[in-house]
Amino acid sequence: MNTVAIYSMIIGFAVAARVRGAAAWVAASTPRVAQSTVEYAIVAAVIAVIAIAAVNGLRTPLANAFTQIGACVTGAMGSGGSC
Repeated sequence: MNTVAIYSMIIGFAVAARVRGAAAWVAASTPRVAQSTVEYAIVAAVIAVIAIAAVNGLRTPLANAFTQIGACVTGAMGSGGSC
């Protein structure tokens, strides 16, 4: 499993924990506060899903870019050339 996938899972777990915490707080709150909290929890969950999808979608282009940068640095150190 690569680093991007691990970070995506960590972000997902962190958001899930916050949503569970918010849900527990909502259960003990007044209806009006509960409604606002649920709305914020839904927005946070949607943002988390979008962030995870973006990270997963950018995985290959980012890996290619870092591979190219690494090759340039390695080449520059060995032969003094530029990319």
